[in-house]
Amino acid sequence: MHDKRFHPEHAARLHGDQRQAELPLATLFELLGDLHGQQWADLGAGTGFATLPLAAAVGPAGHVWAVDVEPRMLELLSERLRRAPHPNIETVCEAAEKLALATAIDGVLTVACWHELDDRVAVLDRCRRLLRASGRLVIVDLLHPDDAPAALSAVGPPSGHRLRLTTVVDELAAAGFNVVLHRDCYLAHYVAIGHKM
Repeated sequence: MHDKRFHPEHAARLHGDQRQAELPLATLFELLGDLHGQQWADLGAGTGFATLPLAAAVGPAGHVWAVDVEPRMLELLSERLRRAPHPNIETVCEAAEKLALATAIDGVLTVACWHELDDRVAVLDRCRRLLRASGRLVIVDLLHPDDAPAALSAVGPPSGHRLRLTTVVDELAAAGFNVVLHRDCYLAHYVAIGHKM
């Protein structure tokens, strides 16, 4: 398995109390505004930490593709969906840079996995192709120690795997996104929103 990728054997941590406290997604969805009826992809969906609230935000008229390259993670998400069905969620086992959908979408969300991607340039290109003209790419990930050393989370990837904010912003801009960076939503995470230009 890829050394940066979250291992399925630790999947229970993804919905633990500590993570819920550090990363309350209600804050993110308040920032994003009304998503009702929209179509989104959740890249690196895992067991559905962001997928489930995203599906609630877009509502029954919207749709969410839960995308992950790790089949076991999607199996765990599917188990959750069997217990609590969400007809507007569709799972897709695919690498982010190869994702193909039948329709253009309103947004791409990735939570705590942007640092795992080796070929972010290819992923950014794929996101641009997937997004509608007004679409948004929303990246939420842990801060690098150079950006906020006091805010480092006790959980999450090693500091050496985390990306500097300048890297994230520069790569988004180079890919043709207008970038808005939010550092005050969370203590240990940043939110970078790339608006397709």
